[in-house]
Amino acid sequence: WWMAENLRSSRYADNTELVDGIGAGDINSDFTTKYHFPANNSSINVPTYGYLYTWAAAMNSSTESGTQGACPVGWHIPSDLDFKELELELGMAANALDSSGFRGPGIGGKLKEVGFFSWLEPNLGGNNSDGFRAIPAGYRNPDGTYMGFGTAFNIWTSDAISANQAWSRVLSNESHKIGRLGPEKNLGLAVRCIKDKDLIAPQV
Repeated sequence: WWMAENLRSSRYADNTELVDGIGAGDINSDFTTKYHFPANNSSINVPTYGYLYTWAAAMNSSTESGTQGACPVGWHIPSDLDFKELELELGMAANALDSSGFRGPGIGGKLKEVGFFSWLEPNLGGNNSDGFRAIPAGYRNPDGTYMGFGTAFNIWTSDAISANQAWSRVLSNESHKIGRLGPEKNLGLAVRCIKDKDLIAPQV
């Protein structure tokens, strides 16, 4: 069970506040501060597009795959494997799962919200066939610039690649595929939470 909205919490489940990143400026050398930023640098966007989080913020400084992080109790930051399971379910070829870059023709389109309310044209393949309703909050660069609002959905996984990089997933208005990329951890990306499997009631 995946959330169908981008996370918009500025506090952890224990009520500890994340660091407000408005006005933080250049954070190129900072990989540990738990910043959150309003999508496209405007609080008016938060109710619809949520916040953007550095990896440290999303993970609440944990390095454990599948950790709760900024998610509510009973939910966790999706792992790279969680995304691969979703991609496989949506029809991605098994031999493409571990590839980096954009892969899985049509898979990205199944995740994207339909039409042009949030996505700018052409929103290739966007049909939201699985109800995921990905919306393009874009991302924040470490130098303080915001990019991709309306054209890109960038979301963290809980799996690190190196000390300064982690796996992410990316959707673009100009592609029907889904990207598996490894951005720097001090970028601000969106978060979607996934429910802990032991809390999901069996289907009858």
